[in-house]
Amino acid sequence: MKSLAGFLLLFTLTLCAQPFRVTSSGNITFRATQTDSSFTVRYNALSENTNLLIAFPFRQILPQDYAIHWSISVTGQLTGYRIYLSDQEGVRWKGVKKLTAQRRGKESVSKAHFSRPSDSGIVSPVSIDSLYISLFIKKKGKGTVTFGGFRTEELYLTAKREMMPVMLTPSGQDIASLLLDGDINTHYTFLPGKHLLRLDYHNPRSPGALAVKRKETSPLTVTIYRSEGKKRVLLASAEKSSREKIYIPLSEHESAEYQIEFSLPDTLRLAEISLLPAETNDHPVHLYRFMAEETTTGYYPRGYSGKAAERTLLWKNSGKEVYISSDGQIELPHAGFMVDPFIRILDETGTYRTAKNYLRYAPDSSRVYHVNRAYQYGELWVRAFCDSVNGTPYLNLIYEAANLHHFKIKGKVFISVRPLGSAPYSAENMTASDDFRIYSAEQKGSSLLINKTQQVHLLTGPQSAGGYAFLKCDYIPALPGSSHFPSLPLADPSGLGTLLLSYDFTLIPASRRLIFLSLPLEKEKTPLPESYRNPDQRMRPYLPVK
Repeated sequence: MKSLAGFLLLFTLTLCAQPFRVTSSGNITFRATQTDSSFTVRYNALSENTNLLIAFPFRQILPQDYAIHWSISVTGQLTGYRIYLSDQEGVRWKGVKKLTAQRRGKESVSKAHFSRPSDSGIVSPVSIDSLYISLFIKKKGKGTVTFGGFRTEELYLTAKREMMPVMLTPSGQDIASLLLDGDINTHYTFLPGKHLLRLDYHNPRSPGALAVKRKETSPLTVTIYRSEGKKRVLLASAEKSSREKIYIPLSEHESAEYQIEFSLPDTLRLAEISLLPAETNDHPVHLYRFMAEETTTGYYPRGYSGKAAERTLLWKNSGKEVYISSDGQIELPHAGFMVDPFIRILDETGTYRTAKNYLRYAPDSSRVYHVNRAYQYGELWVRAFCDSVNGTPYLNLIYEAANLHHFKIKGKVFISVRPLGSAPYSAENMTASDDFRIYSAEQKGSSLLINKTQQVHLLTGPQSAGGYAFLKCDYIPALPGSSHFPSLPLADPSGLGTLLLSYDFTLIPASRRLIFLSLPLEKEKTPLPESYRNPDQRMRPYLPVK
């Protein structure tokens, strides 16, 4: 290969059917090879202070905050190296780690924490395109560097997402994401009192300590418990008034649920909480995603106006359950998704956060559950009940937009179907566990098919139906004012796909718009008969007389 001297040269090198982008500074010759699990650079530095940058394909779908492990074996006079990540949007990630010189012939295992720039406009997860490795060679001579064993960080820590007495910030951001995001520049301001955070710790290494970082000097007592069934065992407690980190040593438990209680007499800004492995107090195990965990008030996120929402069981059979919450969301844990409506009236969008919600059920044997969301210019009702047709149980949903005023109003009802536990109306909080995902959706006639198994019968056809692949960052905040929806079918390898149904309405005073959906809760023994697709016969009798 031709040597490069005195200038910077960028070119493309193809080896082992893989494209390498290479930049060189100084006088050097080299040869690069790659296999599925490693790549090797053999070089001959003909001058001192030579740098060599090689970018090779690294196809991964990662959250925006991640840790990567690798091994390195070095012969020769390598001074050091640096690793970067770059995604398909061309953004080079922050948080790269420069590593010191490696001794000749020594193999070592390393780890670095990577995060995408927060101002990039893209949220996790994203597709990684390349992994860059820059070699720094101070002295002349030959050498070989082999990188291998690349693997992503294991899931070490998940949050139960239960923070009391408040669960959401006024802007709707969940508190756990501010305290467990690995970023000391973010924080949450706690009011005086006691606050509880529950964490799940899953790590082949035992936790060595709990680390708490704060923004200012103020008294703080931190107590940590380990959950054992319905009991909790006190492990340790610490109290400090200074701004320095609080470290609480822990006994050896490789996997456990911990409850962390904060007690403070004054307002205090907390920046970060970390569970540290036993062998170090310097490098916290970063939380890179939250699991949708079941709490007493439903699958997180729950709540409106900063209050926890209650939920009621609609149906249960053979381990499958369906719930309705007091803010109108329908939860189907066995199917992995939730159904949540919102409304747009006179260019104002009403969600569960901005409504006055309450739950009541009919006093007769029909067991119809009613949730009302009242807004400035109208109201949105959610009604749910279960029945059986030809041996198949169905969840039936009736959405009703009503005009409460003396003038005509125009608007839209949006019905979103998204992974269970994912935060609504906020792409930045769009996360879900592996059990609650939407990978695909398509429309077959008057029905939707989600993840190739779950059907949603659209007894009332929408004006528009869209499927939003989260990796493309098309999500609900842009929808209410938009008339264009990405068409189905939906394919989202991240599993964070969202479906949106849009229904237009123009209502004169005291009139209403009705929308009917029906979801089979088990595999249909026979297709739903056409007579049962007529909501006038099957569902209108459950509506209250107006």
